[in-house]
Amino acid sequence: MRLVIKNSRYLWFALLPSSLIFFLGAAAALTVLVTGIGSGEEAALAFLVMTCIALAVLILVGGPYLFFSWLERQRILSLINGETWACWPQYASDAEWHAFAQQDYDAAIKRLRFPLLSVVLMVVLFTFISGFVFNLAASEGTNLLLVSIPLGAFFSFVLIVIMGGYVMERGNIRRTYQRRLRTTAPLVYINRGGLYHDDEGYQAFRGWNEELINVYVQEGQPTTLNFQMYFTQRYGAYHKTLSVRVPPGDEAEAHSVAQRFFAEKVVKR
Repeated sequence: MRLVIKNSRYLWFALLPSSLIFFLGAAAALTVLVTGIGSGEEAALAFLVMTCIALAVLILVGGPYLFFSWLERQRILSLINGETWACWPQYASDAEWHAFAQQDYDAAIKRLRFPLLSVVLMVVLFTFISGFVFNLAASEGTNLLLVSIPLGAFFSFVLIVIMGGYVMERGNIRRTYQRRLRTTAPLVYINRGGLYHDDEGYQAFRGWNEELINVYVQEGQPTTLNFQMYFTQRYGAYHKTLSVRVPPGDEAEAHSVAQRFFAEKVVKR
């Protein structure tokens, strides 16, 4: 069973700075070799130092994300394999689920835009800055390779990130679509600690910046069990309601689950 882990998405916050440092280290070593301002041993030392710094950043920043991803996985497994208050399919049939997958894929591809403006701005900015730096270096008699290689490496990295972000997003959309077509209609698992959606991931009901403040059933077509969450952030707070579809015939169970959250004081009246 493939679990959807939300925290693993934030590993890019560690990969990007560490990749930049590694890239600049390679550029620095290449500059030393090409310009002849140092020996091969000095170039290797510079590359080694920058690589070590990149690894340190990757470990220090990526380590906590990996830990929280592991912790989230354990919570999900505990929910699925332990005491589950409710477990309901979120679509009436696999055909309805696959129709949603197609609709969501078409909408996501339509929203995706090639970052042409960002690429053009980066090219213009690179042209302006490189012209200024080259003129300054030439006026002082500095070897242009000393500034051109690191400058080119930095802007190349930025362009790679911009273009790579577009390519990766398109790939993620495609992989999500293919994964959904291979799976049956997702289930939602609920207990006192949180809920897990087979396609959307895990949501804890209480954490350092989140709290469940209300649970209620809303009758309709379909009937839904709703969880009102309160989230706090550095610059404010907001409410969000998570709706879980209740299969026809399970309305009484949904009311019982909602009352249980209050009876066991998970939610205060």
